[in-house]
Amino acid sequence: MRNGPKPFNESIVDAMRSLNSSHPYLSDRQLMRGFAEMILMTEILAGHDEIIAAWVEYAPRVGIYDELGVVESVQAQKFILMIEKAA
Repeated sequence: MRNGPKPFNESIVDAMRSLNSSHPYLSDRQLMRGFAEMILMTEILAGHDEIIAAWVEYAPRVGIYDELGVVESVQAQKFILMIEKAA
């Protein structure tokens, strides 16, 4: 068992999985839009496929159909990382 903070990819996937309208001030849709903003402005070093899978599963549940570009952004980061590692 790890102590301390988790990597971003694990934290964001866990956050998406835990949506259940229990936040006192924000709707699940607002929370997902916030997650999208974090994903779009963060350098993601691992877990690209897990983030995409969670986004594709949970975003439509709150009426978001990737008009925010999350999947495209994460795929692009994964591709760039693969190129950098190959060089």
